[in-house]
Amino acid sequence: MSELSFSEMIRDRRVISGLSILLTIVVLMVLWRWWATPAVIEQNNLKYVQLLWTATSSRNPSQLNKVEEAIRQRATQGEMSPAALAEFERIIRQAQSGAWEEASKACYHLAEGQQNRWRSQTPDNSQQPHGLRHTH
Repeated sequence: MSELSFSEMIRDRRVISGLSILLTIVVLMVLWRWWATPAVIEQNNLKYVQLLWTATSSRNPSQLNKVEEAIRQRATQGEMSPAALAEFERIIRQAQSGAWEEASKACYHLAEGQQNRWRSQTPDNSQQPHGLRHTH
């Protein structure tokens, strides 16, 4: 086994350092993507995202209270996941603290995060007025 020269050792360290930096960047990007993605809102609860956005963008405390009551009731009945409830409550707390603009932006981000999550699902026949699915 031959000994590595000093220049080879430095080159090997540079390669290892470069790979370590690249791996760190990839891991940070994955973590950022995971952290920045809002919770999945069940399809039957999507209307509450819109109602919450309307309440926050119009800065309407009465409407905000109605949305809060509705989502808590849905969570109590088991119709909303704990993650979705936490997301709604976080935005509601922002608005209640007077940060209406931030709450409205957070609500928009939540809605934006739902866009492609439900689009691929085919509705069942009962959702069509004539009972037939449309195929194109």
